[in-house]
Amino acid sequence: MTDTALLEKINALPDAMKIEVEHFVEFLLTKQPPVSPVTNDGQKNIVKQVF
Repeated sequence: MTDTALLEKINALPDAMKIEVEHFVEFLLTKQPPVSPVTNDGQKNIVKQVF
């Protein structure tokens, strides 16, 4: 699944579900060691774009 397809699926969710997805993604980002600062920043930017 592409990033765009994933974002479309997330955006189609009801608002309450989006909040749950946002919390889950933030949880995953804090639990995974960053591969590189660029990748980590990119992941955070995607989360900000979605929510």
